[in-house]
Amino acid sequence: MSKQLVRNPLLWVGAAAAAAVALLVTFAYLGAFLDPSGNANHVPVAIVTEDAGASLGGTQVNLGGRLAAAAAAGALADPAARFTVLPSRRRRPSRSR
Repeated sequence: MSKQLVRNPLLWVGAAAAAAVALLVTFAYLGAFLDPSGNANHVPVAIVTEDAGASLGGTQVNLGGRLAAAAAAGALADPAARFTVLPSRRRRPSRSR
């Protein structure tokens, strides 16, 4: 039975097709691995701050809000990323295109 399977040309065609697809997928993503920041043009990043702040030595400190504001102003951003600060985690209604 196993010799019949090995001699079946359909089995070899299927194995060659699977190998070809695996190679194609590998090389399709190779550029992203070699230069990730060069291939990530304007990646949208959403920031939601749910930091209520804390009292530190009698002073109210809100590090989450500061971080979100700095990211939105572009102080933290690599030019490849585009930060957007959202008011909550609730999904916004989808816009029609």
